[in-house]
Amino acid sequence: MVLFLTLFPATGNGQDYFDEAEVETVIEDDVWDGSLAFGLNGKSGNSENVDINLNVDAQRDDGINTTDLLFSYFRSSNAVSTTTDRIFAEGRQDRKLANPNLSWYYEGSFEWDRFKGFDYRLAAHTGLGVLFYEYDNRFLKGRVGTGASREFGGTMDEWIPELQFGLDWERHLTERTKVFTTTDLFPNIEDFHDFRLNTRFGFETLVDPEIGMSLRAYVFNRYDSTPDPGFNENDIDYGLALAFDF
Repeated sequence: MVLFLTLFPATGNGQDYFDEAEVETVIEDDVWDGSLAFGLNGKSGNSENVDINLNVDAQRDDGINTTDLLFSYFRSSNAVSTTTDRIFAEGRQDRKLANPNLSWYYEGSFEWDRFKGFDYRLAAHTGLGVLFYEYDNRFLKGRVGTGASREFGGTMDEWIPELQFGLDWERHLTERTKVFTTTDLFPNIEDFHDFRLNTRFGFETLVDPEIGMSLRAYVFNRYDSTPDPGFNENDIDYGLALAFDF
C-alpha cells in the first residue's frame, strides 16, 4: 500500500493567511475520517469465479490543509487462472489560499497491474483547485495543473509531461443516500492525442448508522488512449461492497 504525505510550510512573508489561535483550535480537534469497503462475489458448480474488491479512503481537514488518501485493490479469478489483479493508490493535499474558494494542491498516484504492458506507473501533479459551489447536500470542485507520469518497465519507460483537468462532484439524494463522481484528464503536453482519463462513479446508502455501515455500488474506469500493443484502452472495475466508517 502506498501512502502519500506532504508537509507544507507557511507562505508569504512568514505570516499565514489564517488567524493563529483559530488554527491551533482546529488542529487540536483534528481527526482522520474515512471508510473501509469490501466486496466479494463468487460462483461455483460447472464454473467457478471469485471477484474481490477492497477500497480504503481517508480524509483529514485541519482548517488549512485537506488531505485525501485512496487505496483500491481488485482481483478476479476462475478455476483456470487469475484474470484481474491490480492496485491503484492516490493521495492529494489541498492548501487554502487567501480566497477560501481557491487552493493549491499536490497529488501523487501509483498504479500496478499484473496484466499491463508495464510494471507500474507513477504520477505526480500540482496546480490550482477551485470550489465552484458547496451546500449542505452537494458540492462541485475542480482543479487544473501540470505534472508528469512514467510507466516503469514498459515500452515508453520515460517521464511524460502532462496537464491535469479534474472535477469532484457529490450530491445527497436523501439524508442517507448520495451519489458521487471524480474524473481526471491527463493529456500529454507534447501530443494531445496521447492522454489518460480516470473516472470513478458511485452510489452509497447508509444501512446502519449505529455502526456506520453503508452499501456502495461503484464503477472505476481507467482509459489510456495509447496502450501498449495487444492491450485495451479501457480497464473497468465495478461491483457492490459493504463500507464501514472509521
